[in-house]
Amino acid sequence: MILTTKHLILRPIRLGEAPLYFEDASDPEVCFAAGLPPQTMTSMRERVRKAAADWEGLGARRLAFSIYLKPPRVWIGGINIRWPHGGVGELGYAIRPAFWGKGYATEAVRRVTALAFLEFAAHRVQANCRVENPGSAMSSATASRAPTFSAVKARLSEPGISQGLCLF
Repeated sequence: MILTTKHLILRPIRLGEAPLYFEDASDPEVCFAAGLPPQTMTSMRERVRKAAADWEGLGARRLAFSIYLKPPRVWIGGINIRWPHGGVGELGYAIRPAFWGKGYATEAVRRVTALAFLEFAAHRVQANCRVENPGSAMSSATASRAPTFSAVKARLSEPGISQGLCLF
């Protein structure tokens, strides 16, 4: 399953991309923005292996895509949707810092959210974001095109909250 947008190609993750993911997953700036601890090459290879294997099973609980810019076909990150509960999709994504602020996360989130609703009959899609990373909240809120942005923005401004939630 390959998804496209105006600027992006989203395709199933491949084991050979583990070094690309590791490069970002070991970058403190990316880890901070994603709210994740830095990864080792071994742990990243295992995560990518599991994500790639999910594509082979029926009823996969997670679909992970690598994100490429259309020509020149440069890898810029990844996005996945997992299904923690029936009909509820949860998004996770990371974009290389050199490509932050260009709308690519928003574009990828919109496409995968549409897939969830149209092809997988989701009744809700959500994304958690780290409050210290307002760009991520903005990507999710902008992608939702819904009045949930004000709820996310309000939660982000409250002291002591480390996670915000955007519903689609």
